[in-house]
Amino acid sequence: MLNHPILAIYDGEGSYTAALAGKLAQEAYMPYEICAFTKEEALLEYQKEHPIQVLLVSEEAYRKGLLLGEGGMILLLRESSKELTYEEEVHEIPRFQSVQGIYRSILRYCEEAILPREGNEHPAKLIGFFSPIKRCLQSTMAMELGKYYGEKGKTLYLDFECFSAWESPFESESGDLTDLVYYMDCAKAQFPSRFESLIHSNGNLDWVQGPRSFLDLDLVEKEKWLQLLRVIRGLGKYDTIILDLCEQVQGIFQILEECESIITIERTDPASRTKLERYENLLRVTGHGNLLEKTSRWLLPTFSSLVRPEEDIPSEVRNYLVQKEQ
Repeated sequence: MLNHPILAIYDGEGSYTAALAGKLAQEAYMPYEICAFTKEEALLEYQKEHPIQVLLVSEEAYRKGLLLGEGGMILLLRESSKELTYEEEVHEIPRFQSVQGIYRSILRYCEEAILPREGNEHPAKLIGFFSPIKRCLQSTMAMELGKYYGEKGKTLYLDFECFSAWESPFESESGDLTDLVYYMDCAKAQFPSRFESLIHSNGNLDWVQGPRSFLDLDLVEKEKWLQLLRVIRGLGKYDTIILDLCEQVQGIFQILEECESIITIERTDPASRTKLERYENLLRVTGHGNLLEKTSRWLLPTFSSLVRPEEDIPSEVRNYLVQKEQ
């Protein structure tokens, strides 16, 4: 007997249906059991014993009455531009998009979610990146370290920088880090599925887009950031979480206190040395001098190539990370 609500995929094209069902079932926080059908008779017969909560059906295969019972939802994989009318409630999503895009659409329409795991004994390790020095490759190295840890286990990169350097093919249809705070406050039961809808992925590395506006970032109080980190760690999904921080984040010192380790990029020019000295003095006079004990300074060499999130770590960057992680 299935333990979760059921999402059925119905499409006459067998290879497409099987591939889509397999990939959707692999999503870590897919809140449904996935069943696939290529024959209408089999779909209707199945529903005599198993109620279906969501029916994902191709435009070609759709007709009224495919979803039996009450309270279910129909998502139509739209592929043509012709005008369609329906005698029941149907939500259209594009057929010709990535599986990740279809997954996001499902989460956007559906409210069921897997709640955070109770009593997680192995919370994710937090690594914070912060430097008072600007244009020091902090975001680049934070992302590269995220890829490096992603080779060992599931890793999340959270971008706290406004005007994020990391473009995403889903940027126009997804939210950013500040939206997670909103969902945490206003849609607690659905937070895991809402969280999944904002994630961009490359293998074992997930990342969430940074705030689009510093005005939105200013509105988030430190208690909310700390709560958000606790909620994400409570999901039990990640081994490591990388925080790419900036001084505009409220409660930044308290957030750094939560980190097991802190990485600060340094430079040797006089202005950079002065900035770093003043930052460290500020930690001491504000009672956060203990942060220096778990801080590693990284003086970066000159790298000949730096890449995008979806690309592999350059060999020279990898060699540097291996050296630092020893």
